[in-house]
Amino acid sequence: MKIIGAIETIQADPLVTGPIEETAVECEDYHEGFAAMRRTLPEGQRILSIRVER
Repeated sequence: MKIIGAIETIQADPLVTGPIEETAVECEDYHEGFAAMRRTLPEGQRILSIRVER
């Protein structure tokens, strides 16, 4: 299974959208993959959305 996430760089001004990137994690189950994505998320970035591909 592959979890794909849209990641945004947090800006100082909450009305300004930062750059959005896509990242992916290979995993056995959803919870494992989501946890791995959160663990590897660099400081100053947040997950906007995720989707699963099987």
